[in-house]
Amino acid sequence: WLGKKVKEVDVAGKVESHLRPEFDAKMRKYFRSRGRVFRCTPPRITQGGTSGGACVISNPGKEILNDIPSWADESARLGGPDWVGVIVRTRRTSILLVFAYFNWNDPARCHTMMNQIINTKKALGYPAILTADFNKTPEEIKEMGWAELFQGDIQVPTDEYGEPLDWTCRNPQNSRVIDFSLVSW
Repeated sequence: WLGKKVKEVDVAGKVESHLRPEFDAKMRKYFRSRGRVFRCTPPRITQGGTSGGACVISNPGKEILNDIPSWADESARLGGPDWVGVIVRTRRTSILLVFAYFNWNDPARCHTMMNQIINTKKALGYPAILTADFNKTPEEIKEMGWAELFQGDIQVPTDEYGEPLDWTCRNPQNSRVIDFSLVSW
């Protein structure tokens, strides 16, 4: 999904990766040979194949951390079920980037994931960007109180003219925006 462009990016995330565990070592080797770090949470094996998974590829030479700083609270982590994160250091601050996939067939798991992400954000004290396939609309996420808990604003994808997209998931029954970001400062 990233192919030859891997050397052009410092951080890239993919959610709902469906990357089976038997391919994880191959992907790590592939990206390591290109000077990148690859981390992925495995998808769940389902009757129809796989569901979920989240991956991040990062350039460790560009002030990108794949480990929690030693001073951070023990509740901080850079990954859990269906989510992965990295810390990007800039001259003035560090930013937590998180990529996640929320599958509402298991609501308790979704709430646990969000709590883990929020606890990590609080423990680090950094601004954060959570980019996810929420499988819910921005309005639903706002109504659930997640944007407020994250202390962030909802950012929806836009087209080349800066206009919000009408959909990120399109099927015959229901076209809607379910892939977007929560951004906090």
